Amino acid sequence: MGAFFKILIALPALLLLGSLGCVQAQFNVELVDAKTMLENQVLGSYAELGEDVWMVSNVRATGELIYGYEPLIPEGELDPEKAAALTALLDTLYTADEVTRLKVVGLIGETAGGYLAVTPSGEGDVYAEEIVGRENNNRGLIYDRLAVTTPELAHSPNPRAEVEGIFARYFREKLAPGMYYLDEAGNWLQL
Repeated sequence: MGAFFKILIALPALLLLGSLGCVQAQFNVELVDAKTMLENQVLGSYAELGEDVWMVSNVRATGELIYGYEPLIPEGELDPEKAAALTALLDTLYTADEVTRLKVVGLIGETAGGYLAVTPSGEGDVYAEEIVGRENNNRGLIYDRLAVTTPELAHSPNPRAEVEGIFARYFREKLAPGMYYLDEAGNWLQL
């Protein structure tokens, strides 16, 4: 007898027992659209990249200096694009407190494109501009990696733009009250 028929036969008995209070079951069904599934896949790939960072972060490496320190990923052990993305993610983790501090004081904010920008009150602040450039470079390397390693983006005409849009929403949702973001129309708004 097929599984469907077994369930069909057992269902009335379960309903009867449930109505008597002997068995209690709760089912939660969450429907997600294709866009949400893609976002979950890209963010899952981002989490996997983060796991790879921790695996290689204890390895002493040689190579050119990046932002004043040597990359922690050994040359030749990873493909260059993955090594670049891992190094970028390490640097993003390293500067995360500074990025947050600059957001809190209103010198930088998130954009609708998934990158940082200097706010009007931060214009001319050399340090804020340096951090924004550094973080945006890192994000670009990470986005490139995710665009080519996420299978669901294989048929997309512009996978990088899709990844940027997903992270624009991701970073916007993480903004705390008082922080700024630049909307699609080019207006700075404060949460």
